Amino acid sequence: MPDGGIDEDFPHVVRAVDSLVRAGAIAPHIVVGIPNTERRRDLTGPTRIKSDSSIAPHVGGSAAFRAFIRDELFPAIDARYRTTNDRAIVGESLAGLFVVETFLRDPAMFDRYVAFDPSLWWNGGALVDSAAGLLPETTDGAPASRLFIAASSDDIGDQTTRFATILHRAAPKDGGPPRSRDCCAVLPPHQGSRSRPRMALRVISLQGSATVAFGGKQTSTGRQA
Repeated sequence: MPDGGIDEDFPHVVRAVDSLVRAGAIAPHIVVGIPNTERRRDLTGPTRIKSDSSIAPHVGGSAAFRAFIRDELFPAIDARYRTTNDRAIVGESLAGLFVVETFLRDPAMFDRYVAFDPSLWWNGGALVDSAAGLLPETTDGAPASRLFIAASSDDIGDQTTRFATILHRAAPKDGGPPRSRDCCAVLPPHQGSRSRPRMALRVISLQGSATVAFGGKQTSTGRQA
């Protein structure tokens, strides 16, 4: 998980997972937290919007960060622990943007994608604009990657709802060919509230309700800047 430092989201996610494992609600998982070095560089794609570029000295490094996870982090974890090929990623805000971008551009990296309040406004919403063209690939019997997404505030929720509409339209109809990516649904923003969503694990997918679990055995690894 991005934002995975000890002073970031790692501790409360691990506590939630540990509680679920102890309760027998989920199987044991390995939680891997990636501490930030340059968060706004690693979690954002290129942008043509001047105000985006002004938020940090460096932006637009998501492709390199994704390559680090795929080519360096995955092998390191596999070499150190008993793992399976079942992987999930969770992120909020800019990390949620990275989750959605990875779902669209490299869906085979993970089996499940969980994005809270993704910053889909980045680059003028260009990722949402390009979503329909990135979705149509089909698969020959391979399991679909699944995206779960939630938004809590109106400005973020507008882009998230627009993205969900595109995904629903792209969903295969009954009897149609399976897609390499499964579509999501949105938890609607709380009316009159701009607070962040709670870490609820129950969301609604196109297939009905589904419980999302974030990993269990604890480990932490990072990348040098």
